[in-house]
Amino acid sequence: MLTLGTIGFTNPWLLAALLGLPVLWWLLRAIPPSPKREIFAGVRLLLGLEDPDREAARTPWWLILLRATALAAVIIGFAGPVLNPSARLAPSESGPVLILIDDGWASAPDWPARRDAAIAAIDEAARAGRKVLLWRTARTSTPPAAMPARAARTMLEGAEPVPWSPDHEAVLTALERGEVGKHAEAIWFHDGLSHGDATAAVAARLSETGPLRLVAAGPPARALTPPRLEERRLVAEILRADPGRPEEQVVIAFATNDAGGGRALGQGTARFSAGDASARVIFDLPPEALGKVGRIALARRASAGGAAFAETGLARLEVAIVAPVGDVAPVSLTSPTYYLEKALAPFASVREQSLEEVLADPPPVIVLVDRGSFSAAERDALGAWLEEGGLLIRFAGPRLAAAVDAGAFGAGGRDPLLPVRLRGGGRVLGGALSWGAPRALGAFDPDGPFRRLDPTSEVTVRTQVLAEPSPDLTGKVWASLADGTPLVTGTRRGRGHVVLFHVSADPEWSSLPLSGLFVQMLERLLDLAPGRTPPPRARGAARRSRA
Repeated sequence: MLTLGTIGFTNPWLLAALLGLPVLWWLLRAIPPSPKREIFAGVRLLLGLEDPDREAARTPWWLILLRATALAAVIIGFAGPVLNPSARLAPSESGPVLILIDDGWASAPDWPARRDAAIAAIDEAARAGRKVLLWRTARTSTPPAAMPARAARTMLEGAEPVPWSPDHEAVLTALERGEVGKHAEAIWFHDGLSHGDATAAVAARLSETGPLRLVAAGPPARALTPPRLEERRLVAEILRADPGRPEEQVVIAFATNDAGGGRALGQGTARFSAGDASARVIFDLPPEALGKVGRIALARRASAGGAAFAETGLARLEVAIVAPVGDVAPVSLTSPTYYLEKALAPFASVREQSLEEVLADPPPVIVLVDRGSFSAAERDALGAWLEEGGLLIRFAGPRLAAAVDAGAFGAGGRDPLLPVRLRGGGRVLGGALSWGAPRALGAFDPDGPFRRLDPTSEVTVRTQVLAEPSPDLTGKVWASLADGTPLVTGTRRGRGHVVLFHVSADPEWSSLPLSGLFVQMLERLLDLAPGRTPPPRARGAARRSRA
């Protein structure tokens, strides 16, 4: 190859034809020959006449120059001009060409273009009479052997990317040990991502061996983080390795079925600003659809990294409801379990069992309805389950109030299965012998699980069990009435939580079970279950308990 500055010629011998341009100039000047001048007496009769059509006796110089330039352009074109000839392969006997192609998950979005570019490089090696060392860095960690370019092309034509990262560490190890055959130059079709320190080390090592050409077929692939729940919303993040111009990406949430496929449940849009390396995508899904999400995936430029399976925290929780002892009435509008099942059904798998059956196979969440007393074995089993991270939600009622009045919990109503100490003598509002009118809801704890919920004025409380006033209440009152008395209290027990509603689960004591707020409060409490993200107050309490 002949190189003249930034231009090279693959067939430089054809440029010798430019030496014939002066001959062309002479021929165009000599042909046709000049007309011979002869004296003819009769021409005198034509004197004074003007001929409008005139022809030149010789070819004009500008026309000769134009024709010579056109011929020179044809000659130069056949000589094979190449821009940046250093990026081309030349016939050489120094060794084969090493072609590395990252065929991992990050190459999937633009794999056809990447594969075509690699095939073009193999064809270039074939024209130069060179053999090829074809190394698919994600497919194999064994150094390849030199093969004819035609065999390498056949191997690459049917290749597909794999759903894992390329092994640049194996490439570096083989280069350092000298296991890669001798090669004159290398072409690396890089996926645009850094897979550890070995990526830069491989590039440096190949540059020391000979010329290295890095080829990127398109922008790097985007990656998705596993979806998670934040404030009862499905949230994920999209990552990119080339923070540059603004960009939008659409992510689709799928419901996974038994066959491994799934239907689309919804979608969200993530917007990158200039310079952002990550962007959040938020899915606006109803509560009953959150537990059905099996995976999320990018709508465009899909790859294995552009899809993520949902964590276990998104699955529908198993919740066991334990009805009051002796309550054999069927589920109806007068049964507390009816309101609990209706409120928990959109986002949990609910079952009603006896306490004995629940303790035999305890779920993450247990709801005790108006339970006043326990046997020693039941108390120990529930305590051990709480220590392991269970969520115990209790509701007050006549039985619990009677147990407090009878001193079943000892002095001050202290019970390890209750978040606070209870005081005997339940509070009755709005009756003939009541203390006053029914009370409305007060403010919720801004750091508790009910933060940013609206304590609607439509909910009123007529009866409640009272907490013993003490400094021990600090940080445990998550919801209260307008007069400051606790409505919902909660605290940690080991790695678990115990929560008490100071009213019943049916409308006998309050209108809370008839409101939509009841559903929202139970939904927020399930965030405290094992595998879910606890609210800031719960995390702070955990740190204090460990301290």
